[in-house]
Amino acid sequence: QDALEVAQLFANAAAGVLGMVRTVEQLTEALATRRTIGQAMGIVMERYTIDDEQAFRFLTRLSQTTNTKLRLVAEDLLCGALGRAHSIDLPKRADRTD
Repeated sequence: QDALEVAQLFANAAAGVLGMVRTVEQLTEALATRRTIGQAMGIVMERYTIDDEQAFRFLTRLSQTTNTKLRLVAEDLLCGALGRAHSIDLPKRADRTD
């Protein structure tokens, strides 16, 4: 009987810990998603000279019309922008004279 009660206590504690781990993972993913969407909004704002609300509406409209999650639209936009940025042949920091 005592062993069963101790096992139940451990099971309850383990369930609680797993729940917390799951919550932390979800919050971490949400923060990363928020950052990605924010960076994509910045690119859209700069590219089209619009404010943050217009940029968010632009991205959400694109998400809806392509039936793609907003996070994925933002990631695609960032990958394209970063790909173009990496393809620019910038001089090395030590070579700069400015």
